[in-house]
Amino acid sequence: VNSLGFDGLLFGGSELLVNQLIAVGATILFSGIMSFILAKIIDAVIGLRITPDQEDEGMDQSLHAEAAYALGGRI
Repeated sequence: VNSLGFDGLLFGGSELLVNQLIAVGATILFSGIMSFILAKIIDAVIGLRITPDQEDEGMDQSLHAEAAYALGGRI
């Protein structure tokens, strides 16, 4: 069909699809490894979690000193 010989997947040209699948796999692997490394660095510097007391109080109140919802008529 194509005079240059690149007939596509439906006509037996699967090389491009294989190359793209390899590239997708490499991208997923790279981004997963880099995300893990960045998470470890952030965890070592400032931590990834808040304290259990802050969790019990609620993040809006403990971190931002504000209420997310006006429950009980208070604003």
